Amino acid sequence: MATVLIYATRRQRKQLTGAGSTFLAEYDDYVLADISADQMAALQAAGYEVEIQEPPRVLEVRGRSVTMLRAEERDAAQPAARAAAMAEAGGHAILQGPAPETYGPGQHYYLVQFVGPTKPEWLAEITTHGGKAQGPVPPYGYIVALDQPTYDWLTTEPAYVRWVGHYSPELRLAPELTAALAADPALSRGRIRRQDEAPDAAPPGVERVPALFTVSFFEPHDLPEALPYIRELGGTSSAFEPGAAILTVSFPPDQADLPARVERLAHLHGVKAVETFTLRQLYNNVAVRLLAAEEVITPRGLGLSGRGEIVGVADSGLDNGDPAAIHPDFAERIAAIRSWPVAADWSALVTNSGGDDGPADTRSGHGTHVAGSVCGNGSTALAAGHEAIRGLAFGAELVFQAIEQELAWTDAYRQTYYRRYRRNPPDYGLAGLPVDLQPVFQQAYDAGVRIHNNSWGGGDFGAYDDYAAAVDRFMWQHKDFLILFAAGNDGTDGDRDGDVDDGSVSPPGTAKNCLTVGAAESVRAQGGYQRAYGRLWPGSFPARPVSADMPSDHADDVAAFSSRGPTKDGRIKPDLVAPGTNILSVRSRSLGADSHGWGAYVDQLQDQYMFDGGTSMATPLVTGAAALIRQYLRRVKRRRTPSAALLKATLLHAAQYRPERHVQDGEDRLHDFAQGWGHLDLGSVLLPPAPEQVSWYDHRRGLNSGQSWRWSCQVVDPGVSLKVTLVWTDYPGNPGHQPNLVNDLDLVLTSPSGQMYYGNCAPGQIGGRPDRVNNVERIILPTPEPGRYRIRVRAVNVLYGPQDFALVYSGGMR
Repeated sequence: MATVLIYATRRQRKQLTGAGSTFLAEYDDYVLADISADQMAALQAAGYEVEIQEPPRVLEVRGRSVTMLRAEERDAAQPAARAAAMAEAGGHAILQGPAPETYGPGQHYYLVQFVGPTKPEWLAEITTHGGKAQGPVPPYGYIVALDQPTYDWLTTEPAYVRWVGHYSPELRLAPELTAALAADPALSRGRIRRQDEAPDAAPPGVERVPALFTVSFFEPHDLPEALPYIRELGGTSSAFEPGAAILTVSFPPDQADLPARVERLAHLHGVKAVETFTLRQLYNNVAVRLLAAEEVITPRGLGLSGRGEIVGVADSGLDNGDPAAIHPDFAERIAAIRSWPVAADWSALVTNSGGDDGPADTRSGHGTHVAGSVCGNGSTALAAGHEAIRGLAFGAELVFQAIEQELAWTDAYRQTYYRRYRRNPPDYGLAGLPVDLQPVFQQAYDAGVRIHNNSWGGGDFGAYDDYAAAVDRFMWQHKDFLILFAAGNDGTDGDRDGDVDDGSVSPPGTAKNCLTVGAAESVRAQGGYQRAYGRLWPGSFPARPVSADMPSDHADDVAAFSSRGPTKDGRIKPDLVAPGTNILSVRSRSLGADSHGWGAYVDQLQDQYMFDGGTSMATPLVTGAAALIRQYLRRVKRRRTPSAALLKATLLHAAQYRPERHVQDGEDRLHDFAQGWGHLDLGSVLLPPAPEQVSWYDHRRGLNSGQSWRWSCQVVDPGVSLKVTLVWTDYPGNPGHQPNLVNDLDLVLTSPSGQMYYGNCAPGQIGGRPDRVNNVERIILPTPEPGRYRIRVRAVNVLYGPQDFALVYSGGMR
């Protein structure tokens, strides 16, 4: 038997029940049923759309395939042999139960699996009976707090519950953490590099902070109750704000039984997850042309400048840090500059916890260069008689958050670090970032920011960690706040085949809702780095053709160092690419005379501008583009508060997929894991050539499981591609769980002749399979037949709804 969704009208359902079919659950658009192979063949022959669901007794929890066994299956399943086989395959078996009274009075935490896509009334009924839903575990699972009476009711009464089992401590530890502790007990996650930092010959992500962990709790009241037990384990906890549900815990790096103590943290009541903790570190005139933005910003075109928009940048620092005497390219447009002191989470490793060296950009010039690519206005260059060197949103205001701080490491930590790496730890890092990112985003939001740039990141490649979940959570709670992250600079040719390997994108750019930006090549024959990748970084790019490629000689190529996707659960990242090599932007005047990034500009202006490169430099160009789109939607289209999903959908709709010179596999693609959905071409969506038209739709009311939204458009010119882009801001997932998608929507397009197209299939592909991992779906028909097309957005499984969405579509329409 297979569990399936059968898309059927009410009349068709009556016919199915008359023929003897039994439904597990009914929804607006479909029914859920267990059917045999013969029944499925008969349904498909009769023209029904039938979709097989995920294995109903398997959930992905923190990287483990968890099989849920009912009590009556225990003996028949021969659990010892079954558990051994599953462990060998990386799986895990959990028996139903035991009851909460086994663990003491009050509520305890359980995995609850429903029979199918979650209905709001199911969760409401559980709440009415005293349960509290804590978070979804796709596809049909939830973590729920249950006391004994609620557990008794839930395991006997509702027909929509398939299984209930304790959320055991071993599921609160990521397999990667367990493996790392076994290999080297003092290790935690890898060092996080600046997103403009050059790759080197050493394997990426090998520097780790010893014996420091984050412990998150389901409820804020669980945290203080755990503190005495943490001290009993020999741990030192960081300070935390009232109402916090996360803190850091450190142990002496030479603790002999550290793995056992970390595992015991997971046994504390209310603990949701134990993770390793990482120091987050930092990772345009030609670019304007490559982004097709010239006509968008010039007065003869749309005349957009970002005026009226406020953009946020969290980075190293900004010029001299003084709004009254700031670099002229930002003058009178600084809405706020805030410096974030060394977070309390570092108190066990540094002697200057709470210290603040101010917002000036004295070390690398990274933050100033990034801000210049967002909103520098080029006034200094113009005054010197040069072409304007400015960002896209040169009329926008700026809120800058300085998060880099000097770190005064303890002697004990310096010694431990040196023994491990044979060098001293870095003197600076993004230690101003708190363990919970919400205050950073909230400060910017309260200051009026609605587009926020983050050219930093790092950690386990492809992982959905605490920071990624925090990004998704804030965007879910603030639907008009678009966060952008750099993809990372960890692209390498590890297998020496002359092509860059997949699988190096780093968090928080692995978040679902943010826009993650990779680096394409700029086009410059002079200035900056003008040597082949193999000469610049021979350890990372040892073989042709990539080793012989120049970093800024072909606009269709993705920069070799740019991190590639996918994420661990298979999602498409980066989302798009923009120029990120030899980018010319503002230079901090607080730098030393010999500090010029990737290279100095002309003598007359070498103190004011410099070249730099990395996904750090690509991301602010897209941030500036997002500000122009928001200005356009508000000023031209009269949409007062466009959603972040609509901004993201517009940017992705403007992405043009371009095959790279060195990657010729002959496939007709819509996306890949190097460039995502393609290269940003802003003019294609804001100033499309006639007869193409673009339409926008922001659906605020949202959909629940089994519901759908329908629209139509009339195509009159088959010579213009029909493109539809769907984006939704998804509910945050649980760090470490897979898949990360919580609310699953489908984009379905039906042609005038009745052909069906699903989102994220190849261009023009009829049929295919619905996408079950991404919260972005696109359909492109290169040569659409004339006539009326039906656009349908259907909610397949909404675990936490209702789910709103944004839609952009274009073509030769009437």
